Formats: sequence, structure tokens, C-alpha cells
Amino acid sequence: MRAVRCPEWLERAPEAAAEAMSSEERKSVIHRKAASAREDFDARAMSPSKALRLSLEKCGDRLFQLALTVGTLEQRRLTHAAVKEEVGVDTLILLLDGQGGARGAALLDLQFAQSLVEVQTMGRVRPGAAPDRPLTGTDAAIAAPLVDAMLKGFDDKLAEAEAGHRPLGFRFGDRVGDARGLLLALEAADYELFRLTVDIGGGARTGILSLILPAEVLARPEPGSGEAGEGAAFDLGQLAMQMPVTLDAVLDRVQLSLAEVCALKPGMTLPVGTSAIGRTELVASGHVAAQGRLGQMNGMRAVRLSGAGEEAAPPRATPEPALAATPPDPDPAPGFPDLSGLAASEPPTLTALPDLPDLPATGGGLPDLPDLPGEGGEDGGGLPDLPALADLK
Repeated sequence: MRAVRCPEWLERAPEAAAEAMSSEERKSVIHRKAASAREDFDARAMSPSKALRLSLEKCGDRLFQLALTVGTLEQRRLTHAAVKEEVGVDTLILLLDGQGGARGAALLDLQFAQSLVEVQTMGRVRPGAAPDRPLTGTDAAIAAPLVDAMLKGFDDKLAEAEAGHRPLGFRFGDRVGDARGLLLALEAADYELFRLTVDIGGGARTGILSLILPAEVLARPEPGSGEAGEGAAFDLGQLAMQMPVTLDAVLDRVQLSLAEVCALKPGMTLPVGTSAIGRTELVASGHVAAQGRLGQMNGMRAVRLSGAGEEAAPPRATPEPALAATPPDPDPAPGFPDLSGLAASEPPTLTALPDLPDLPATGGGLPDLPDLPGEGGEDGGGLPDLPALADLK
């Protein structure tokens, strides 16, 4: 009988996997907490991220009887040149073919690819990190059914949630050897990246699956185009509500001088009052979107939003000081009324002034003025005559 030797990567000692087991278990606890929090806060609307997550989890259970739980999901835009940075050394690169010649890619790290091999060959995923080994076409053939089923479920869920959805139609095409070959195969200018951190086998291992699709394929059709014809409806509000927004929780604002800012070092503390916890602000692009209270939920930081009818208590009005009473004038002027008892807002009422006394008669009291010289005399006046002027020659 011919002996069949196991592959080299199966003969390696299991102590390396045992050493990494504790680290993977700690990660799985964090991922389970993140998954629990995510289920509570998932939006009711079916977004591409949510459709992809649900499709992967269901396909793993249906095809491989493998528990796949998406812990985190990141979506962001990539340029053609930036795709190269997403490809690691131990990454399984699968080229995806779509409708109209569109092309994308699915990237599986070694932990994810090895988990699919183990569940197919041994029926379970061994706890601990997978040993280093080269990825081959066999890994691509094992992963292809899961990728195809995930993409089909992705289309189906988006079609159920949105009327007139155009199916992407991406399927596994071929395996690419390196990042350079992937860049040569992709032709679009911009791409959407979906990076999923997946808890595999109920915490046995953690893997990463990245999906790279052309941005123009995921974009909503323009008004009046597509299968709906010229009268196609276009809801700008619905499109705006699906845009990703980053919210920053601002606990407090502290004013510092430029010298104090330049002197900041790791480990230094900033003064923040305890009342700041109850007035945390959620800021989006510099705009305060909501207010809430800082707390925690399932071991993670959280912000409880204030209700629509809750408003901050208005500041208490400072009472105006009472006007001091002005003592009355001890000797008011005769003939004028006393105005000290009137309020400042009431106009005073003036009384009639007293009559002035009559002037004395001319016949008595006042002396007669003396007569001026030259007036009133019998001689015709007491002023001397002026001399005659000399003749002018």
C-alpha cells in the first residue's frame, strides 16, 4: 500500500496554534460584543453594507455549516492605484466578472482561506491562528462557491429592498497571483471597498474578507435612464439619507493658548468638568447634529441622544436690584410740588405757579432822577458853546 504523506502545512507542530489561541479568544470576545451592539443599532433600511453582511452569514451556514459572524464592516472609496495597498503578502486574490465587462475582486486573508479548507477536509475549524503557507488554486476553488453565493444573496437583498435595483451579477472568474496582476485586470477609475472582519467557527479564528467593486456599478442610475425609461422616479432625499456620515462625540471644549497646545505631551490631562458627560454633542462636519449623554452599552462607549422634546433648561433670570428710596428734600422750593414719592415711570403732575406781586406805584418809593444839564432850565441849557472852526485854505 502506498503511503500518502500529509501536506507540510498539516505536519507542523500545533504549539504555534496553541500560543495564538489566547489572543484569538480575546479578539473573539470583542467581536461578539461588537456584533451584539451592531444588531441593536442596524438601520431598518437595507444598505449595501447590511445586505453584504447578512448574505455572508447565511451562505456560510447553508454551504459549509460554518458559523460566520461579521464583527466589523468598513466601506470606503478607493482609486485604481490604491487597490494595490489592500493586497497583503498572504492574500488569496479572486477576480470577479460582472455584467457589461465590469470586473471586481474578492480578497481573503490566510486565516479565512485556511478555515474554509479545514471545514471542508476535517469538518471543523481548529482553534488558533493558521500556520503560514502559500495559497494555491485549490484554495481558490474551495472559496469560489462561498463568494458566488454571497454575491448572489447580496443582489437579492438589495432587489427586495429597492424597486428597480440593477443586479450586479458578479461571479468568480479566476485566481490572480499578485497585486500587479490584479491592477492590470481592473480597469475602472474608482472602486468601493467592503472590508469585513469575520469571527469564524464561534470564536475559533478571525479572518478578513474584502470585496472590491467598481463604484459606477454601485451608483444609483441617473434620472430618466435605465430600464424604467424617461419617466423614472428619482428621490434625492432617499439618496442623501444613504450617504455615509461620520459623527464625532464632543465631550467638552477647552480653550488653550498656542504655547499650551505646543507643550502638550502624551500622558497630560486636560480639565473637563463632570457636567460635560450630560451635555455631549454629536458633531458632523462642524455642525452639531444632536446632544446626548455619554455612557456605555455592552462594554462599549455609547451616547444616549436627548429626546426631541427635551431642551436645555433656560438660564435663570437675574432679578433686577430694587431702587433705593430717595429721602425728600428737607427744604423744597416754595411753589413747586414734592416729586420724591412718584415712581420713575410715572410722569409728574405740575401745579399752577403762584402769581408774582405787583410793582410799586411810580408816585412813591422810587426817587426822581436829576435833570441832565441843558435840559429843563430856563436859560436853554448849561452846556458851553463850541468854538468856531478855522477856515480851510
